[in-house]
Amino acid sequence: MDPGEECDDGNNDPGDGCTAECLIEPGETEPNDAAGQASAYKNPFPAKIDPAGDVDFVSFTVDAANTSLVARVLDIGDGGCAAGVIDTLLEIRAADGTTVLASDDDGGEGYCSRAVLPSAAPGAYFVRVVASDITRTPTFVYRLRVDPVADVCGDGEKTPAEECDDGNTAAGDGCSSTCSIEITETEPNGTAAIADVFSEPWSGVLSPLGDVDVVSVVLAAPVATLTATTTDQGTNACAAKTLDTIVDILAPDGTTVLATGDDIVGNCGSASAQNLAAGAYFVRIRGGSLATNPSPYGLKLVLQ
Repeated sequence: MDPGEECDDGNNDPGDGCTAECLIEPGETEPNDAAGQASAYKNPFPAKIDPAGDVDFVSFTVDAANTSLVARVLDIGDGGCAAGVIDTLLEIRAADGTTVLASDDDGGEGYCSRAVLPSAAPGAYFVRVVASDITRTPTFVYRLRVDPVADVCGDGEKTPAEECDDGNTAAGDGCSSTCSIEITETEPNGTAAIADVFSEPWSGVLSPLGDVDVVSVVLAAPVATLTATTTDQGTNACAAKTLDTIVDILAPDGTTVLATGDDIVGNCGSASAQNLAAGAYFVRIRGGSLATNPSPYGLKLVLQ
């Protein structure tokens, strides 16, 4: 942006949040410090936290059932989120204006907020935005974005209300007909002595932090390669690096490590052991240094 500009979106079109004179077109109407004074949401919705201590309430409605909500604070194209100039706290509140249904501090870009409410019922809602208590810039311009997300199980798009979505509603494939993860493992299974027997598909959960899962696999004949890979079951957690696993392939004694793999697909582990004789082997799955609780995962075995 040039000196004197509040925004610059690359055009002179009115009604997009930035005027032809590069001034903010506020979406809010002050005062809107309480639910009873809330400004009605529209997209785009530029607003200001000004003066210091300002509170912005914004109202909106959910029209359809099976809808999740994603509410985000964005900058106006000036990099304010990434630079830390904008530091917010955001809440999604119920129709009474006081019940907090979801909240977030720094879940978006930089110090900007991103709150998620799965399975919001049709009705009225509010978003409340304030500056963080520890912000270094108590006044700033920001944009609010509220996106409804249709929760359609089986369309291959995982939404906040779904644990998984593998593109179908068939049961028994690791993701149920209601898009919840089908757990295969039986705890405790932390050592070779109490390992679960592998079956396809395989789904497990590392929980609590420090949990270890061991799975046994019997090779009826020698194989050139056994590859064990943890998957995110269609959640994109491996690539997003929100699932962090380490995979070990253990010898028949249950302790000797034949192969180990960490951060092969994103932060998900994969290991390959070569020239294995017939017999029982074990695959051990454990969390990496960035593991979170819980950590649902899938396990794929390939014999070559």
